[in-house]
Amino acid sequence: MAVLFICVYFVSLYNQNYAVFISYFAIGALGRKLPEKIQIPKYICNIGIILTVLFMLTVADRVYNIVYLPVMALLFIFITMGGDVFGLLRQRGFVRLGDASYSIYLLHGLAWYGMNKYIAVHNLVLNRTQYTLVSTAVMFVLLIICTLTYQYIEKPFMALGRRKSPWLKE
Repeated sequence: MAVLFICVYFVSLYNQNYAVFISYFAIGALGRKLPEKIQIPKYICNIGIILTVLFMLTVADRVYNIVYLPVMALLFIFITMGGDVFGLLRQRGFVRLGDASYSIYLLHGLAWYGMNKYIAVHNLVLNRTQYTLVSTAVMFVLLIICTLTYQYIEKPFMALGRRKSPWLKE
């Protein structure tokens, strides 16, 4: 909570993006600990997720705006408290995306950098709709690649990490 306070009231005066980035990490820590302290009924979490997403889609003008930080915090906390949007987040496709999330985290920057670099090098002029379509296509390719990297790289190394090393003593 102290980190959030410092970010909102001090860091944001100098750099709003930094304040939001640091706050997201603090919210992650809060979301990890909060379910141990309080319980919210699942249906309230599900309704909260839907309302916060609708709010963000209709009102928010930027992702990295310190003003919308409480809404993003609520969304994350509703999910960590067990909200699954009435079972939607438990569907096989969403579970697979969750499994591949680390690969997505690692590779999404490379994918968007490569896409933007290609557009710049070839002097392509795209309007918002065209850029969105290209980004969507890149996203789907990225998701396929990340699912494969999870299956064939991450998963075997996680299994290897779980094995007991012969060099370690008990």
